[in-house]
Amino acid sequence: MSKKQKIIASFSLIAAIILYSPLTGGMNIGIAALLEGAAGVGLSGIIGYLALVKLQAFGSPTNAKDYAKIWFGYVFALLCFVRLNLFLIHLDIEYLAQFILLIIVYGALAAIFGYFFGKFKLRKNR
Repeated sequence: MSKKQKIIASFSLIAAIILYSPLTGGMNIGIAALLEGAAGVGLSGIIGYLALVKLQAFGSPTNAKDYAKIWFGYVFALLCFVRLNLFLIHLDIEYLAQFILLIIVYGALAAIFGYFFGKFKLRKNR
């Protein structure tokens, strides 16, 4: 396991412990909310980053399909910060449904626009 993978795994474990254990039950409400918010945003950020890595969004695109994957990956990561963190903090199915619906709508739009952008850019560079 590389150093980056160890850091991601350890932060994910710490965030899961903060979110899903009774550690924050006896704390001050403000401190507990701050810890849970930071853990939720951090965990959703890790999920978004891992999606970007899996979609190979950090590489150099060679065809229009690569542009579509990159655009979809960045929209997915953004929506992880916006909606998935609320699901991870509250465990309310409504937030998960909103996240999935937003991924379907905006992810599809981003992939389509990214594909056409890639087609236009690659045709322009010839």
